[in-house]
Amino acid sequence: MSNRANIAPGILPFALRASYRCSIRSRRLSPPRVRAVGSTLRVEEHRAGLVFRNAPRDLPLLDGTQPYAAGVGTGNTTQLSVALGPELHAHDGTDDFEFGNPDFRASRYASLFDPSARVTDPVELLERLHYRAVRCGRLPAKQTLKTVLWQEKAWDARGAWSDLRRWQQRAGLTAPDLTRHMMDAFPRSAAPLEMPGALLLDRPDRYCTPGRLPVWAAMMDRMFPQVQVIATLPARAIESLPGGLRRRHLALPEPLSPVGARRETRRRRLARGSVLLIDIDGRLPNLALMKLSGHFKAQGRKVVLDRKEAIYQGVDEVYASCVFSGTSSRRRVERLRQLYGDALVIGGSGVDLALRLPPEIEERPAD
Repeated sequence: MSNRANIAPGILPFALRASYRCSIRSRRLSPPRVRAVGSTLRVEEHRAGLVFRNAPRDLPLLDGTQPYAAGVGTGNTTQLSVALGPELHAHDGTDDFEFGNPDFRASRYASLFDPSARVTDPVELLERLHYRAVRCGRLPAKQTLKTVLWQEKAWDARGAWSDLRRWQQRAGLTAPDLTRHMMDAFPRSAAPLEMPGALLLDRPDRYCTPGRLPVWAAMMDRMFPQVQVIATLPARAIESLPGGLRRRHLALPEPLSPVGARRETRRRRLARGSVLLIDIDGRLPNLALMKLSGHFKAQGRKVVLDRKEAIYQGVDEVYASCVFSGTSSRRRVERLRQLYGDALVIGGSGVDLALRLPPEIEERPAD
């Protein structure tokens, strides 16, 4: 993301109502008193700069509306949304495709806040997709590049892009950017462009010359059939769109539970004298927990290893390891402290760097 200082802290909320109609002129949703699937992007100041967070609890409640969490995907895929501003400027040889940019997912919204923010380099993205699809035969890339011409080994992405007219290049920046974010959000999907999401657009009529907006809208609808588009447009631009495109609303995902509500989880019971080990947020085998496991097994005790917010009854000793200090990790730590009280011992780099295992356990081989 470029020029982060120009992005103002604030809140970007949006809500999609079940059985809804959206009037762009009045900006009102009807009918009232229905459930909604909603999300909120919060832009906060932080010591390291500006931070983008999903904050569904900050969603402003419309009259009689209860926001619900969407029952789609896990983790990053539950709230896929992308927002683009009225002025789009692409990277030109400066894009980072090596996962070295910690602000990449925040760039989904950057152009809405910062006119100088850069969107995906279309040529480099097409070259990478072409290599994966044609040279490597990877299914997601092949599904994305469905055009027969693009399946030829000698296809020149840079030449094809330079042959487009200026307005075509300007309007075409939306598709590569959304493609990249959808492939990032749905890495396990064979057809990532057919997955659901929401696209917020501020004055997309400025991407096109007059009269070209319907062509651009039809192209986006074909490429991303399950993406709901929410756009601000002048009346003349709205009237130029095909009636079917204006009236069609995609079905909302089935709601899981009201935002802020905690789902009830049945507590499992452990045998008396058992030791519970919890890996709160690690993705690799935890060396400290493996040593604790070997130590207690040598004493003839039963050891149970679990992850995240593990809920058990009748536990006398609980040892947990927290590697990271992010919001989700802190939330799990507080939840475990409420559940287990004095029976819980928590260590790890996310809690206390100075806390160490006793020497007799530290010197043991891992279980």
